[in-house]
Amino acid sequence: MSESLLSIVSAQRNDPGSGAPGAVLEGVVMAGSWNPAEGTVQVLVGDTALAAALPDSYDSAMVVTATIQTPQIGDQYGPVGGERAILHEAQGSWVATFEHGPDDTPNAPSGERWIVHRNASGVADAYLKLTNSGPTNGDGLGGTLVGGNGALTAATTKSGHSVALNDTARTITTTTAGGLKGLLDDVTQQISHIAGSASTVIDGVANTISHIAGTVGVGDTFTSQPATQAPIANGDLSTFENSLHTQRLSDLENLATAVSEGLAQASPAVTLPAATIIGLIASLAHISVPSGSGTVRVTP
Repeated sequence: MSESLLSIVSAQRNDPGSGAPGAVLEGVVMAGSWNPAEGTVQVLVGDTALAAALPDSYDSAMVVTATIQTPQIGDQYGPVGGERAILHEAQGSWVATFEHGPDDTPNAPSGERWIVHRNASGVADAYLKLTNSGPTNGDGLGGTLVGGNGALTAATTKSGHSVALNDTARTITTTTAGGLKGLLDDVTQQISHIAGSASTVIDGVANTISHIAGTVGVGDTFTSQPATQAPIANGDLSTFENSLHTQRLSDLENLATAVSEGLAQASPAVTLPAATIIGLIASLAHISVPSGSGTVRVTP
């Protein structure tokens, strides 16, 4: 009886097509056995019924090579080992499908689909969740959550747009297909907006904002700026002020001379009240100075 049972089961495991139709076995995927090119794994199969019928000296555990059955084309998973698999016959070979175990039983609510990534150590470190709720829980709008404990989350399009969240570099980078870039850098505490050779850098450490470009317009759009002119610098104003003082002193000396000569030649003698002289001096001392502009257009 035992020899007959052994023959039947051995035949099923080594040549599924020769066994009874619909034979199903259960086992565990062996670590390191995944063959991506062939899409196969090795499954360690243990049969308790067989073990009870075989002599004690016979090892009922066997290794079966099986092709992984995916839910649909394009939905792929590379086993890391330890997954519980169900083996069944298909076209003369073994095919394996995964079943839920204690470490991967889904907690997704009805209507949601969760895909969780496990690293080579079997630790879940990233996920994609298609949820029933959008921005607000229970709003029924649907949502897509990507992330988890992974170090990188990136999204790209065919044209070349991309968004990358990088825990290792501690950056968030947004790039358009045309090369426009936005960069948030936690290491340097800087926010950069880059378009070709022009950029704006907001520095949270130095507390500065830098505009780097061939031409920079401040206060309005560049085309709305006044005609091209150099900015008014402190040195220019200081030179202008010194020139005013020198000219005013010269004017006061000329006035004093003219008044003195005029009074000396007058007959009878003329006396000017102090208030009159002060008024004349004040009128000469008042010189209009153009005010600076709050908007400066700068060209190289």
